[in-house]
Amino acid sequence: MFLINTQGIFVALMPFLILYARKMFAAGSQDIGNFLILKVIGGILTGSVLFYYSKKIKYHYMLYIASTLAIFIPLLIIMLPGSLLFPYIFLLGGIVFTIHTISMNGILLEVTTNENRALYAGLSGAGGILPVLLPFLGGWIITAFGFTQFFVLFMLIIFSSFYFIYKIDCQK
Repeated sequence: MFLINTQGIFVALMPFLILYARKMFAAGSQDIGNFLILKVIGGILTGSVLFYYSKKIKYHYMLYIASTLAIFIPLLIIMLPGSLLFPYIFLLGGIVFTIHTISMNGILLEVTTNENRALYAGLSGAGGILPVLLPFLGGWIITAFGFTQFFVLFMLIIFSSFYFIYKIDCQK
């Protein structure tokens, strides 16, 4: 359950990246559309690579990769705050989203049996409290403290997921 909460917040990050682009770079609808196209391209390329290496990579490693890349997204924004490289953040976001989605579903298959899979799937969906709360808390944090503090909090939460990834008993 903790892994779902700490890993799942990445899904809620993308709207905040769009808000950041609108506030900091005055990004318009066409810019946002281009960002989202880059996210889709990142997802398609990653899905293709993972399909090719599907027999060789373990879900644990995929989650570690997704978490590491997810930490790099706000870190790059903080360290390189210009608009020139910002669109590629969405390409990286598509990569992380795809790795996260594939690995979480794979782990669900690995740690459950046919008899209890529906129960685990339901619990994992209903147990994702932090990804639901993050949009509310994130809006408040950004208004009260700014984007940098929000990004730092995001990185800390994602960093905590390394512990939960380590604790998963998964064979593949």
